Amino acid sequence: MEQQKLRVAVYCRVASYDQTVMWNQEEKLRQFAQEQGIDGIVIYSDNGYSGLNLDRPGFKQLEADIRAGKVRTVIAADISRIARNLFLASDWMDEMKKAGVKVIFVNQPDNDVQSKIRQWLADEWRKDKKVSQKN
Repeated sequence: MEQQKLRVAVYCRVASYDQTVMWNQEEKLRQFAQEQGIDGIVIYSDNGYSGLNLDRPGFKQLEADIRAGKVRTVIAADISRIARNLFLASDWMDEMKKAGVKVIFVNQPDNDVQSKIRQWLADEWRKDKKVSQKN
């Protein structure tokens, strides 16, 4: 593929293999890109892969293309499509920032991912605290 056409990546992931859910996610992200005037996107996807680790073929290819300088922007539905593990997600976002890669989460339009992660951690801590108080 020509390097110029790989500048914007769309990443999709669903944990349980489901072609309809994957297609819907891809379609929503394609539509978002089109509305933003972005064309020539490249789709990276992992259908049926957990977000608890980063060991996924589509994600590995995306990271390889980022390291090769072929991708400068990544569009995904939200941070959980990248990783369900908060530490992995936060580390990955830090890596993207250092690499100068813009990450757009369609379902998090403010893109303040760090505050989202902090809020998510706080919510999880509160849930854990309530559970431990009941026991």
